[in-house]
Amino acid sequence: QQGAVDDLGAVAKRFTSPASLDAVHRLRLACDAVLVGVGTVLRDNPSLTVRRVPLPAGTPQPTRVVMDPSLRTPATAILATDGLPTLLVCSASALPPRTYPPPCRSLPCRLCRIPHRGGLGA
Repeated sequence: QQGAVDDLGAVAKRFTSPASLDAVHRLRLACDAVLVGVGTVLRDNPSLTVRRVPLPAGTPQPTRVVMDPSLRTPATAILATDGLPTLLVCSASALPPRTYPPPCRSLPCRLCRIPHRGGLGA
């Protein structure tokens, strides 16, 4: 659910006020990118776009950047299907899941493959 958080075991609940949400969207408007982890994409399916404040004509939406080492972002995720700029940062060895649509089995967003040097997020 957009603008919500949860304990991963219950229904997501809103934790902020309309004024705070407006402030977040003003911040998005002033930024070139919005960064989240793949866990946020899997749990919340966010759009990460400017919606609650006017987007001036000719102003692009911020690029969505998803830290996704193993390419777990679903091909059906909002930020992978709405045609707006999205960058998935993944491990150089990550393979797109077979559920991604042919012909190239890749999401309609750019991939940035980086070397994996151990640690979290293999």
